[in-house]
Amino acid sequence: MWNTDALNVRLGRKLGFAGDTEFRYEDGGKKLAYKHYQAGLIFFRSPHVSIQTGYRQVYFRINNNWEKEYNPFVDLMLQARSKRGWFISDRNRIVCRILGKAFDQGHRWLYRNRLFIMPPLRIGRGQIAPFFAYEFFWQETRGIDQNRLEWGLSIPYRKKTLLNLSYMLRYIKNAQKKWLHHNVLWIHFSLHF
Repeated sequence: MWNTDALNVRLGRKLGFAGDTEFRYEDGGKKLAYKHYQAGLIFFRSPHVSIQTGYRQVYFRINNNWEKEYNPFVDLMLQARSKRGWFISDRNRIVCRILGKAFDQGHRWLYRNRLFIMPPLRIGRGQIAPFFAYEFFWQETRGIDQNRLEWGLSIPYRKKTLLNLSYMLRYIKNAQKKWLHHNVLWIHFSLHF
């Protein structure tokens, strides 16, 4: 199970702040195995294009010890809404993974691409919307080493609160370059000001 809590604040017509925390549990939700804290500034170029610069501090639990990773990143987000109500976004993220002592203490470049699609279908008075997302990770020296397929429901509550509940099928390449898969229940809560 993964839990993400996000805060998005509009600072002006062309500028915003975004921050989030994420906690990932293993063993049926009993053991915290990963956590990160992230913050960044978003520059809104147009209604269809935004650029975010930010930093993510990552902690992995390895042999009951927390190991750190430092991740400055840049996002380019392209998005559009059709006249019929379809919403599509494409996030392109470049990350410099600065690895801690438990890894090889170097750095690796990571490219992430996430395609998000929300059809015009709405369910109930609450305007619950189904969505689909696909993301792949390309890492220096490893090539494509992670794929994520996600299906879920976006549940608005009032104007400033959003809850996404989703299932994610995650394929990840381990250190021996063998593909493993995970079934993830993801709870994502966000506030927008």
